[in-house]
Amino acid sequence: MPEDLWDVWGVARRTSAPRWGRLTRSHCGAPYSKCVCFVVARFALYSGLRKRGTESLSVSPGVSPRATLRRAAHGAALGAPKSLHGAYRKRAPCILRKMGIRNWFRKDEVVGSRILICSLDDKFEELMSVDAGVYERHYPCTSTAKCRSIPDLGNALGHRSDVLHLFCNVLPSGIIDAAGTTIRGTELIEKCCDAGVKLLWIASDNPADGYIKNFRARGKKLNLVMTISRKGEKFTDFLHGLLAQMSQGTTMPTAWVNLAPQRPKTPADAPECIFFAGRGGVLLR
Repeated sequence: MPEDLWDVWGVARRTSAPRWGRLTRSHCGAPYSKCVCFVVARFALYSGLRKRGTESLSVSPGVSPRATLRRAAHGAALGAPKSLHGAYRKRAPCILRKMGIRNWFRKDEVVGSRILICSLDDKFEELMSVDAGVYERHYPCTSTAKCRSIPDLGNALGHRSDVLHLFCNVLPSGIIDAAGTTIRGTELIEKCCDAGVKLLWIASDNPADGYIKNFRARGKKLNLVMTISRKGEKFTDFLHGLLAQMSQGTTMPTAWVNLAPQRPKTPADAPECIFFAGRGGVLLR
C-alpha cells in the first residue's frame, strides 16, 4: 500500500468519535457507516491528493503539508463536517468535492451540444448547407465554417465544439489536403480529442483505402464516422433519423443499429460509412 494510504490508515485507526466509534484495521461486523467513512478517507487521499497535489488543501502557514494531509484525512474519516474541529472543519468536504465522488455514477452526457459543420473546399458548399439544415432541426447550437486551410480548421476547433461534421478531400494515402496544406487523418483525430470533440464525421465521399491507411482511432475517446458514399438523399434521410434519436438521449451505436441493422451487406436505403464507436456511451442532447 502507498505510504500516504498508510497515513490515512493510521489516522483512521486512531480516530475516536462518540458518534462513529473507533475504526480499526479489522472492521468486520462494524456498522456500515464506519466502513464507508474509512473507504472515503482512503479514496480521498489516494485519488484526490495524489492527482492534484497537497496545494489543493490550502496549507495553513506554519503547518506542514503532511500534517495538513493527516488532519484533512482525520476529518474525512469522521464522515461529516460537524465532526471536524477548528480551522479544518471544511477540509474533508473540500477533498470530496474536488474528488467528484458523484462522477462515479455520472453519465457521459452533453446537454446543449455544439455542432460545427466545416468545409475545406468550396465544392462542398451545397452539401454543407443541406446537412446544416438537418442538424439545426435537432441541435439549436449549430454553426458553419468555411476553412481555407488546415490551420484555419485548427482555429475553428478552438471553439470547443462537441461534434465536427467535416467535408474534405481524403487522398488514398489517408492524408487530408486543403489548398496545399495537409494533415494525416490520425493527426486530425488527435486534435479533435484534444479539443473535446465527441463525434468526428467525415461527411464527403472518399475512398475507403484512405480511411483504412491513416485514420487510426483505436484507443481514442471519440466516435468516428467516415463516409464512403453518401448515396444522394439517402444520406440526408439517414442523418435526420440518427440525429432525431440521439438528440432525445439515445446513444449513437444504438441509434445506428436501429436505422441500419448489422448484416453482411449494407442496407440499400443507407449510405456507405465506416463507424468507429470510441465513445459509444456519450449522450449528445
